[in-house]
Amino acid sequence: MPVFLQLRLWLSQGPARERVAAGVAVAIAITLLILASLPMTDSGGGHGSTIASAGGEANGADVLGGATSANGATANGAGGTAGALGASGVNSGTASSTGAGSTGATSGSASARTAAAGPSCTGTLAASAPGITPTQVSVDVSYVDLAGPVGNAAFSIRPDQQQIIAAAADNINKTGGVACGRKIVVKSYAVNPIDQNDQQSKCLQMVQDKPFAVLDAAGYITPVSRACFWQNKLPLQISTSAGNTELGKGAPYLYGIIAPSEKQLRDAALGLAAQGFFAAPKFKKLGLLEDSCDPAANGELESSLAKAGVGSGQISKVVISCQLVAPPNEIQQAVITNRTAGATHVLLASSISNSQNYTTLAAQQNFHPVYATSDYGTDTANTGHWDASFVGALAITSNHYGELSSGIRNAQVNACDALLKAHGLTGINSEKNDETALQICDQFNFFRQALDTVGGNPTRQSFIDAGLDRMGLFHGSIMGDGNFDRPDKLVGGDFHRTIQFDGGCSCWKVKDPNFTPGF
Repeated sequence: MPVFLQLRLWLSQGPARERVAAGVAVAIAITLLILASLPMTDSGGGHGSTIASAGGEANGADVLGGATSANGATANGAGGTAGALGASGVNSGTASSTGAGSTGATSGSASARTAAAGPSCTGTLAASAPGITPTQVSVDVSYVDLAGPVGNAAFSIRPDQQQIIAAAADNINKTGGVACGRKIVVKSYAVNPIDQNDQQSKCLQMVQDKPFAVLDAAGYITPVSRACFWQNKLPLQISTSAGNTELGKGAPYLYGIIAPSEKQLRDAALGLAAQGFFAAPKFKKLGLLEDSCDPAANGELESSLAKAGVGSGQISKVVISCQLVAPPNEIQQAVITNRTAGATHVLLASSISNSQNYTTLAAQQNFHPVYATSDYGTDTANTGHWDASFVGALAITSNHYGELSSGIRNAQVNACDALLKAHGLTGINSEKNDETALQICDQFNFFRQALDTVGGNPTRQSFIDAGLDRMGLFHGSIMGDGNFDRPDKLVGGDFHRTIQFDGGCSCWKVKDPNFTPGF
C-alpha cells in the first residue's frame, strides 16, 4: 500500500498556517484511514486478545525459502475462485479482469479427518505449520490505535474495529471455515503507527505467538516497522504499498493486495498522459513534488514521465524529506520553486498530508496549477482536506476509491455490508467513514482465498507457491483487484482507472467506469 504508506494524516480545517504546523496529526490520520484497519480485540497491557479459540497449538517447523523479488506486473489471466466472505460476483466496472468472479466459500468440517471441501482437500488434516492444527488456523491482526477512541474518532477511524474483525472471523467459520474446514482463530493487537517502540514490541509479541501469518490494518506502514516481521520469518499481509526494494528484501514474507510503489507511480505518469494531462497548449511545465522515502520509486516516476514525453527540461522537481508530515518550510520552498519555474501543472508524489499542505500553501501564494496525483502516499483516499484549488484534479488509482461517492457498490461492498449488519454492526455508507471496515473485509477475504487454494495441509511455503501464485483473480471492495497467476506474484493492484476530485462533495469520484490493465 505505500510507501508510503499510506498514511499520513491531515489536519483539521483551521487556519492554513496552523494546519501545516499541526501536520503531524494529519499524517497520522491518513496513515490509518487509508491504510486502514483490520482489527480485533486487545486485552490491554500490550497483550493481544483472542477472538475465537479452538484446539491446540501448532508447532511444526516451517521456514520459507530464499528471497525472491515481487512486483506488480500486468494481469491478464483467468479469474479464480474466492470465498469472498460468502459473496459472489464480479466487481462492477472491472473491465480487463477476465475470468469468473468470486464464488461462495467452500464447506467443510473442522475435524481431523478427511475433509470434503474440494478436490484438493483429501487425506488426513494435520498440524502442518506454525499456526496450523487439524482443526484451526491461527492468525494475528494488527489494527490502528491512535491514542484511544478520541484520537481514532478525530480521523474517522471506526470505533468498532475489534468487533468488525471478530465478525469477519465468525463469518468465515460459519461459512465453511478455511483450509479445508478449519476454524480461523484471531488474536488482535492495537498498534500505534507513529510509535516505533509500540510497533516493535507488538511485533515481537506476535513473533512469540507463532501464528500462521499476521494481517495488518495500518499498524505497520513504513519499511522500518515492517522489517521486524520478515527478519523473524513471519509472513505479514501488508495493507499499504511497499516499494520493490523492500519487497525484494522481505520476500517471501511480505505480500498483499496493494500495488507496489513503483507501479502506482508508473501508472500515474502513463495514465495521466493518456488523459491528455501533459498536452499543449495548456501544459507548459510540470512541478513535481517527491519525498526521499523511496529513491527507486522516484526514479520509476521520472523514467515513466520521460516515456510519456515529459523531458527533464519540462520538469521542476523538488524532493522533500522522508516524513509523513514534512516541515512546513520544506513544502513552502517546494511551492516557491515550482511557481518560480513557471509550472502550469503539478504532480504530487508524497504523503497525503504533505500533498494537501502543498495545495494550501500554494493557494496562499496565489499559485493555482492544474493538479494530479496517484495512490502513492494514499493521496487518493477520501480523507483529509484539500484546498479548493484542488477541485478537478485527476488521479490514477488501482483501488476502488471514488466508487461509493459515485453511487457504485460492487459485490464485495455489498457482502461486507451484509456481514456487518448480520453481526449487529453499522453497515457501509461512505468511503470516508467506512474504509476501515471495507479494508478488514478485504484482508480476510484475500487471506481466505489464498489459503483455500493450497489444499488440506498448508505450509507457509505452499501458501506462497501454491496459494498466492495460483489463487487467480482477486476482487476487493475498496482495495485493488489483482491476478495472482504466476511465480513470485506477491502483491496485486494490477488494474487502474482515472478518478477526479469533485468540489460538491469534496471527494474523489470515478471518471472512467472501467479498469484497464496496468502499464
